[in-house]
Amino acid sequence: MLSNRKKKFIFLNIFIWMFFGIILLVGAMPKTPLMINENIKKNLSIIFPNRWPFFTKDPREEYVYIFQKNSQGYILHPNLPNSSFANFYGMINTQRAIGMEYGMITSLIDENLWHPNNTGKNLLKIIDNDTIKTIKLKRDVKYTELKGEYIFAKIEPLPYLWRNKVNQLEMPSKFVKIIIE
Repeated sequence: MLSNRKKKFIFLNIFIWMFFGIILLVGAMPKTPLMINENIKKNLSIIFPNRWPFFTKDPREEYVYIFQKNSQGYILHPNLPNSSFANFYGMINTQRAIGMEYGMITSLIDENLWHPNNTGKNLLKIIDNDTIKTIKLKRDVKYTELKGEYIFAKIEPLPYLWRNKVNQLEMPSKFVKIIIE
């Protein structure tokens, strides 16, 4: 049987978590009868910048891989999701900046310049080939994180049940080789 002290602690803990959960939920909604002050809403988005990635991400959205050229060849750029623990749940802005730069750069690239990979070959073996047409871009003031030689790849999502049976890099994809000077 729980003592009164433990019961109070559990009740207080549940109450605090419910309070913050309701505040975050109401703060995320655009227009509701329970509207909170705009200043409070703004401060909530500063404290918790990446609240709902699970609910807002399209599960059929293509995966983005960024491969960076170094002396050994192309290595996978460590672009983690904004909401990952390593990025302190969105508080560290480096990955967000890389994602924004990726979006700005890919919007400049015509869709027919992307190389398709529908053969089932491993993407790493294909990108090591030096005959891939390269697109050169002048470094803009907007691009502060990405500089050098990259391969951007968009890979179709892997069905959940196939995760342990199929290599993600062998899924249908499209890629482009870019040099940002």
